[in-house]
Amino acid sequence: RDWSSDVCSSDLKWFSVSVFNFAAQQGAFNPEARNPFFEAAIPKTPKHRSEPTRLATLDQVLDMIDALEEPAATVVALAAFSGLRKSEIQGLMWNDLKGTELHVTRTAWRPTQVVEQMKTESSRGAVPVIPDLAKHLENHRNDFPASSGFIFTGAKAGRPLDLHNLAKRVIRPALEKKNISWCGWHGFRRGLATNLYALGVEAKTRQAILRHADVSVTEKHYVKPVSKVSAAAMAKLQAALKAKKKARKARADQKRKIHGEGASR
Repeated sequence: RDWSSDVCSSDLKWFSVSVFNFAAQQGAFNPEARNPFFEAAIPKTPKHRSEPTRLATLDQVLDMIDALEEPAATVVALAAFSGLRKSEIQGLMWNDLKGTELHVTRTAWRPTQVVEQMKTESSRGAVPVIPDLAKHLENHRNDFPASSGFIFTGAKAGRPLDLHNLAKRVIRPALEKKNISWCGWHGFRRGLATNLYALGVEAKTRQAILRHADVSVTEKHYVKPVSKVSAAAMAKLQAALKAKKKARKARADQKRKIHGEGASR
Protein backbone atom coordinates (compact mmCIF):
# COMPACT_ATOMS: atom_id res chain seq x y z
CA ARG A 1 0.00 0.00 0.00
CA ASP A 2 1.16 3.53 -0.78
CA TRP A 3 1.10 5.31 2.58
CA SER A 4 2.27 8.61 1.11
CA SER A 5 -1.31 9.65 0.37
CA ASP A 6 -2.43 8.99 3.96
CA VAL A 7 0.47 10.00 6.17
CA CYS A 8 1.70 13.58 6.43
CA SER A 9 4.37 15.25 8.53
CA SER A 10 1.80 16.35 11.10
CA ASP A 11 0.57 12.77 11.54
CA LEU A 12 4.14 11.53 12.08
CA LYS A 13 4.90 14.27 14.58
CA TRP A 14 1.86 13.63 16.76
CA PHE A 15 2.32 9.86 16.51
CA SER A 16 5.84 10.41 17.88
CA VAL A 17 4.41 12.59 20.65
CA SER A 18 2.05 9.77 21.64
CA VAL A 19 4.84 7.17 21.56
CA PHE A 20 7.06 9.30 23.82
CA ASN A 21 4.18 9.94 26.24
CA PHE A 22 3.42 6.22 26.43
CA ALA A 23 7.10 5.42 27.04
CA ALA A 24 7.16 7.99 29.84
CA GLN A 25 4.04 6.44 31.40
CA GLN A 26 5.78 3.04 31.33
CA GLY A 27 8.79 4.42 33.20
CA ALA A 28 11.25 4.55 30.31
CA PHE A 29 11.61 8.32 30.76
CA ASN A 30 10.95 10.84 33.48
CA PRO A 31 7.18 11.52 33.14
CA GLU A 32 7.81 15.13 34.18
CA ALA A 33 10.24 15.70 31.29
CA ARG A 34 9.00 17.81 28.39
CA ASN A 35 8.17 15.79 25.30
CA PRO A 36 10.90 16.70 22.73
CA PHE A 37 8.59 16.00 19.79
CA PHE A 38 6.41 18.99 20.74
CA GLU A 39 9.24 21.20 19.46
CA ALA A 40 9.59 19.39 16.12
CA ALA A 41 9.00 21.72 13.16
CA ILE A 42 6.56 20.52 10.51
CA PRO A 43 7.68 21.23 6.91
CA LYS A 44 5.38 23.05 4.57
CA THR A 45 3.21 21.03 2.23
CA PRO A 46 4.97 20.60 -1.16
CA LYS A 47 3.66 23.00 -3.78
CA HIS A 48 3.20 20.24 -6.34
CA ARG A 49 0.48 18.64 -4.24
CA SER A 50 -2.87 19.38 -5.91
CA GLU A 51 -5.46 17.44 -3.93
CA PRO A 52 -8.88 19.14 -3.91
CA THR A 53 -9.64 21.04 -0.71
CA ARG A 54 -12.83 19.98 0.99
CA LEU A 55 -14.92 22.41 3.01
CA ALA A 56 -18.47 22.65 4.30
CA THR A 57 -20.80 25.46 3.27
CA LEU A 58 -23.60 26.59 5.58
CA ASP A 59 -26.14 24.73 3.45
CA GLN A 60 -24.09 21.54 3.63
CA VAL A 61 -23.73 21.87 7.39
CA LEU A 62 -27.48 22.30 7.85
CA ASP A 63 -28.14 19.33 5.55
CA MET A 64 -25.80 17.20 7.67
CA ILE A 65 -27.37 18.28 10.97
CA ASP A 66 -30.86 17.49 9.62
CA ALA A 67 -29.71 14.03 8.49
CA LEU A 68 -27.99 13.01 11.73
CA GLU A 69 -29.17 11.70 15.08
CA GLU A 70 -27.72 12.83 18.39
CA PRO A 71 -25.01 13.17 19.50
CA ALA A 72 -23.57 13.20 15.95
CA ALA A 73 -25.63 16.27 14.96
CA THR A 74 -24.27 18.27 17.90
CA VAL A 75 -20.69 17.18 17.17
CA VAL A 76 -21.06 18.40 13.57
CA ALA A 77 -22.61 21.68 14.75
CA LEU A 78 -19.70 22.21 17.14
CA ALA A 79 -17.11 21.47 14.46
CA ALA A 80 -18.82 23.76 11.94
CA PHE A 81 -19.63 26.72 14.19
CA SER A 82 -16.51 26.78 16.36
CA GLY A 83 -13.74 25.71 13.97
CA LEU A 84 -12.16 23.43 16.58
CA ARG A 85 -9.83 20.67 15.43
CA LYS A 86 -10.91 17.04 15.83
CA SER A 87 -8.52 16.41 18.71
CA GLU A 88 -9.71 19.59 20.45
CA ILE A 89 -13.37 18.54 20.20
CA GLN A 90 -12.51 15.13 21.65
CA GLY A 91 -10.71 16.82 24.55
CA LEU A 92 -13.50 19.26 25.47
CA MET A 93 -14.96 19.04 28.96
CA TRP A 94 -18.09 20.68 30.33
CA ASN A 95 -16.07 22.98 32.57
CA ASP A 96 -14.47 24.39 29.39
CA LEU A 97 -17.85 25.92 28.51
CA LYS A 98 -17.91 29.24 30.33
CA GLY A 99 -20.91 31.39 29.48
CA THR A 100 -20.74 32.20 25.78
CA GLU A 101 -17.19 30.93 25.29
CA LEU A 102 -15.45 27.59 24.91
CA HIS A 103 -11.99 27.58 26.45
CA VAL A 104 -9.67 25.22 24.57
CA THR A 105 -7.03 23.88 26.94
CA ARG A 106 -6.37 20.24 25.99
CA THR A 107 -6.38 17.73 23.16
CA ALA A 108 -7.38 14.08 22.97
CA TRP A 109 -5.65 12.31 20.11
CA ARG A 110 -7.47 9.10 20.94
CA PRO A 111 -9.77 8.00 23.80
CA THR A 112 -6.81 6.85 25.89
CA GLN A 113 -4.44 9.71 25.02
CA VAL A 114 -5.53 13.02 26.55
CA VAL A 115 -2.86 15.72 26.57
CA GLU A 116 -3.11 18.83 28.76
CA GLN A 117 -1.17 20.73 26.14
CA MET A 118 -2.13 22.33 22.84
CA LYS A 119 -0.69 21.90 19.37
CA THR A 120 0.75 25.42 19.59
CA GLU A 121 0.57 28.12 22.26
CA SER A 122 -1.75 30.16 20.05
CA SER A 123 -4.15 27.20 19.93
CA ARG A 124 -4.90 27.71 23.61
CA GLY A 125 -7.69 30.26 23.79
CA ALA A 126 -11.39 31.05 23.93
CA VAL A 127 -13.83 30.58 21.06
CA PRO A 128 -17.18 32.46 20.97
CA VAL A 129 -20.27 30.23 21.09
CA ILE A 130 -23.05 31.48 18.81
CA PRO A 131 -26.69 30.98 19.97
CA ASP A 132 -27.38 28.14 17.51
CA LEU A 133 -24.39 26.18 18.84
CA ALA A 134 -25.38 26.97 22.44
CA LYS A 135 -28.82 25.41 21.80
CA HIS A 136 -27.24 22.25 20.42
CA LEU A 137 -24.95 21.95 23.44
CA GLU A 138 -27.79 22.62 25.88
CA ASN A 139 -29.99 19.95 24.27
CA HIS A 140 -27.07 17.52 24.22
CA ARG A 141 -26.45 18.12 27.91
CA ASN A 142 -30.13 17.47 28.67
CA ASP A 143 -30.10 14.23 26.66
CA PHE A 144 -26.82 13.04 28.14
CA PRO A 145 -26.80 14.50 31.68
CA ALA A 146 -23.33 15.29 32.94
CA SER A 147 -22.14 17.92 35.37
CA SER A 148 -18.50 17.33 34.56
CA GLY A 149 -16.23 15.22 32.38
CA PHE A 150 -15.94 15.17 28.62
CA ILE A 151 -18.71 16.80 26.57
CA PHE A 152 -18.75 13.85 24.18
CA THR A 153 -18.05 10.48 25.79
CA GLY A 154 -17.39 7.08 24.27
CA ALA A 155 -18.71 3.64 25.12
CA LYS A 156 -16.37 3.42 28.11
CA ALA A 157 -17.38 5.85 30.83
CA GLY A 158 -14.98 8.69 31.45
CA ARG A 159 -13.26 8.49 28.07
CA PRO A 160 -13.71 10.93 25.19
CA LEU A 161 -15.65 9.96 22.09
CA ASP A 162 -13.56 8.73 19.14
CA LEU A 163 -14.62 11.03 16.29
CA HIS A 164 -12.86 8.90 13.68
CA ASN A 165 -15.09 5.97 14.58
CA LEU A 166 -18.15 8.23 14.85
CA ALA A 167 -17.59 9.47 11.28
CA LYS A 168 -16.91 5.98 9.94
CA ARG A 169 -19.72 4.10 11.67
CA VAL A 170 -22.47 6.71 12.10
CA ILE A 171 -22.02 9.95 10.18
CA ARG A 172 -20.84 8.79 6.76
CA PRO A 173 -23.42 5.98 6.41
CA ALA A 174 -26.23 8.39 7.38
CA LEU A 175 -25.04 11.04 4.93
CA GLU A 176 -24.62 8.54 2.10
CA LYS A 177 -28.30 7.59 2.45
CA LYS A 178 -29.20 11.26 1.89
CA ASN A 179 -26.61 11.68 -0.89
CA ILE A 180 -24.72 14.27 1.19
CA SER A 181 -20.96 14.53 0.76
CA TRP A 182 -18.72 14.20 3.82
CA CYS A 183 -16.08 16.93 4.05
CA GLY A 184 -13.89 15.41 6.76
CA TRP A 185 -13.45 16.98 10.20
CA HIS A 186 -10.99 19.58 8.98
CA GLY A 187 -13.44 20.57 6.25
CA PHE A 188 -15.58 22.28 8.90
CA ARG A 189 -12.60 24.38 9.99
CA ARG A 190 -11.95 25.42 6.39
CA GLY A 191 -15.65 26.06 5.93
CA LEU A 192 -15.82 28.40 8.94
CA ALA A 193 -12.81 30.34 7.68
CA THR A 194 -14.40 30.62 4.22
CA ASN A 195 -17.78 31.66 5.63
CA LEU A 196 -16.20 34.36 7.81
CA TYR A 197 -14.21 35.61 4.82
CA ALA A 198 -17.40 35.81 2.73
CA LEU A 199 -19.03 37.82 5.53
CA GLY A 200 -16.24 40.40 5.37
CA VAL A 201 -14.47 39.47 8.61
CA GLU A 202 -10.90 40.73 8.48
CA ALA A 203 -7.93 38.39 8.40
CA LYS A 204 -6.58 39.02 11.92
CA THR A 205 -9.99 38.31 13.44
CA ARG A 206 -10.41 35.11 11.44
CA GLN A 207 -6.98 34.10 12.67
CA ALA A 208 -7.97 34.82 16.29
CA ILE A 209 -11.11 32.69 16.00
CA LEU A 210 -9.25 29.78 14.38
CA ARG A 211 -6.24 30.26 16.70
CA HIS A 212 -3.62 29.95 13.97
CA ALA A 213 0.07 30.43 14.80
CA ASP A 214 1.29 31.17 11.27
CA VAL A 215 0.99 34.96 11.15
CA SER A 216 3.17 37.90 10.22
CA VAL A 217 5.40 39.45 12.87
CA THR A 218 3.24 42.58 12.97
CA GLU A 219 0.01 40.72 13.57
CA LYS A 220 1.63 38.32 16.01
CA HIS A 221 3.37 40.87 18.23
CA TYR A 222 1.44 44.11 17.78
CA VAL A 223 -2.09 43.37 16.57
CA LYS A 224 -4.12 41.90 19.41
CA PRO A 225 -7.72 41.14 18.39
CA VAL A 226 -9.86 41.49 21.50
CA SER A 227 -12.60 39.02 22.38
CA LYS A 228 -15.32 41.57 21.56
CA VAL A 229 -14.08 41.70 17.96
CA SER A 230 -14.14 37.91 17.69
CA ALA A 231 -17.61 37.80 19.21
CA ALA A 232 -18.85 40.40 16.71
CA ALA A 233 -17.44 38.34 13.86
CA MET A 234 -19.22 35.22 15.10
CA ALA A 235 -22.42 37.26 15.46
CA LYS A 236 -22.21 37.83 11.71
CA LEU A 237 -22.03 34.08 11.23
CA GLN A 238 -25.08 33.62 13.47
CA ALA A 239 -27.02 36.22 11.45
CA ALA A 240 -26.08 34.50 8.19
CA LEU A 241 -27.05 31.13 9.63
CA LYS A 242 -30.42 32.50 10.79
CA ALA A 243 -31.13 33.95 7.34
CA LYS A 244 -30.10 30.70 5.68
CA LYS A 245 -32.41 28.64 7.92
CA LYS A 246 -35.30 31.06 7.29
CA ALA A 247 -34.83 30.79 3.52
CA ARG A 248 -34.66 27.00 3.67
CA LYS A 249 -37.87 26.87 5.73
CA ALA A 250 -39.64 29.17 3.27
CA ARG A 251 -38.66 26.89 0.37
CA ALA A 252 -39.82 23.82 2.27
CA ASP A 253 -43.15 25.49 3.11
CA GLN A 254 -43.61 26.46 -0.53
CA LYS A 255 -43.00 22.88 -1.67
CA ARG A 256 -45.52 21.54 0.85
CA LYS A 257 -48.06 24.12 -0.29
CA ILE A 258 -47.60 23.17 -3.95
CA HIS A 259 -47.87 19.47 -3.18
CA GLY A 260 -50.93 20.10 -1.02
CA GLU A 261 -52.67 22.01 -3.79
CA GLY A 262 -51.83 19.28 -6.27
CA ALA A 263 -53.27 16.60 -4.03
CA SER A 264 -56.56 18.50 -3.54
CA ARG A 265 -57.29 18.76 -7.24
